[in-house]
Amino acid sequence: MLAAAALMFAACAETDFVNPVHVNEGEVIGFETFANLPTKANPENSTATDVNDLSTHHGSFIVWGYKNVATDYVFDGVVITHNGTAWNYEDASDKKYWDKAATSYEFYAAAPNIAGWELQEETAAQDDNYFTIDNVELKDETLASTSFVESLAGLTSNKDLMIANPNNVVKAKFGENVQFEFYHILSRLNITVQKKSTLTDDVVLTSISVKDLLNIANFDESKTAITTDGSTERWTKTANKGNLTGNALAEVTDSPKHVLQSLVIPQNVAYQEVNRDGSTVETAPYLYIEYTINGEPFNATYNLANAFGLNAVGNIPFNEGWQNNLNITIDAAEIKFAANAFVWKSSDKGFGIE
Repeated sequence: MLAAAALMFAACAETDFVNPVHVNEGEVIGFETFANLPTKANPENSTATDVNDLSTHHGSFIVWGYKNVATDYVFDGVVITHNGTAWNYEDASDKKYWDKAATSYEFYAAAPNIAGWELQEETAAQDDNYFTIDNVELKDETLASTSFVESLAGLTSNKDLMIANPNNVVKAKFGENVQFEFYHILSRLNITVQKKSTLTDDVVLTSISVKDLLNIANFDESKTAITTDGSTERWTKTANKGNLTGNALAEVTDSPKHVLQSLVIPQNVAYQEVNRDGSTVETAPYLYIEYTINGEPFNATYNLANAFGLNAVGNIPFNEGWQNNLNITIDAAEIKFAANAFVWKSSDKGFGIE
């Protein structure tokens, strides 16, 4: 088994604006998300640089925002939705206009539009608010596709939670759309299965699952100073555990196919020595797989950290904003036979006949 930690899909940053436009009276504050902006920073929780449009992940986000001539929110949880071509106010009565008496605005955003997002005020300053969301529970859910899917928008129960860094817009930028880049705050697990190219027999994956991952937690953006090296520390986990069930494969080929693409609560997955036959009492997350070769059933149990290559006491981190890819190759040693036969033993006993 091989494993690698890959980069997240979307980055967040306060972006530089180009080509300022003249500000007209009564101009609506609009919003936009972009892919491949020429000037952007990395997200705060990974080294990702590539981005794609938020609409490929979510059709909505929520905005909070201040102007520096008022202490109260101008935007207080305003919902912005995508109509297929652009971002618009979900409720026209929430529409806001640039205030030319202000010299700057401070914006915050979270996606998607679900209950639970809270923007907390650390001080009276407008630029040090932070997000929290409590009781995030991830269900047993995976994408059905056997190809890699960049966006997890196809999940129904679990939501790919994202936030954007505070975005300060100065007066010279009034009249342009406020541009956000979002980044993922959950982790992700992808598993592929293939057979070794030298194994020409029929292989069927009958079941695969990852068991005992922590699946309920609270997120607090202010909880710790995070770095682009990755971290799990902004998530306070409960002791509750859940499973992830992957997809069966009627035909396992020598090309990898995705059988599991799921969201994971950021956590450290511990190493434990586990018996392949499943006789160990597992205390850490583990992988269980069932398959057949020419109709004969096989099953195996692996400690998840060990499946990722850890062979001693320690942890494999499932960091927020990062995805972990596990590539499983099924191989088998054919049972072959050799045969010897003892030669006839001649007796040294005999009777003479006269």
